[in-house]
Amino acid sequence: MCPHLSSPISIFGTFSFCLLLQIQLLAARCPGTDQERSDFYSKCGLPSKEEFKSQAEEALEAGHLLQATRCFAAAREDSTTVRIGVEQMKELLSKPAWDFNLACQIMDAVHAADLSRVSKEEKQQALVFSFYLGGVKASHLGYSSMVRFLLSAAREMALEGGSELAAIFPIHPDCIRLEEATYFSTVDTAYASTLVQALLDDKNLIGKARPGVTALRKLIDSVYLKASDVAV
Repeated sequence: MCPHLSSPISIFGTFSFCLLLQIQLLAARCPGTDQERSDFYSKCGLPSKEEFKSQAEEALEAGHLLQATRCFAAAREDSTTVRIGVEQMKELLSKPAWDFNLACQIMDAVHAADLSRVSKEEKQQALVFSFYLGGVKASHLGYSSMVRFLLSAAREMALEGGSELAAIFPIHPDCIRLEEATYFSTVDTAYASTLVQALLDDKNLIGKARPGVTALRKLIDSVYLKASDVAV
């Protein structure tokens, strides 16, 4: 997202930068042969794939990880793009409060990579973050059907990924189920009730020494009180 600036010249300069950035990410998604992509980059006034890789390595060395991710995507270094992007997402979502806009910028860069050219594990890592972010955004917009689909998909993928994915995706599947229940307690209490009951029936949850488990139980109780009248 472009920062808000008061100076018209600064606003124009920032708009131009944001436009160039979007062109860069669109160019990274350009299909075709290497020569066709090279011609497209040239027509857009962009650096070559090799120049983007050099810029990415410089940005990485300087600690500018988001810029490095964008440049690796433009250089068609797909696995490296996903790896660095996922590492940023892991660190970001591990924080008690995280910047949704920054998360979206990281994932925009990750999805500029060709996910058909990365390993199954890398693709799964990129998708679980995408499903989760999509669910969070849908909940803010009030798109109930999308919240159910996206958060459920993130939760199921996190469960299927096992310990290897858990080492990358920092949000426990139970916490995603709780987020679903909290959201649906006001719009679909029957569905919220089934989610809460699943949490209450989870023997692994009760007594498990996991960070935040006390707060988790309090939230379960709160949601359960709202949903219990329509328990199925």
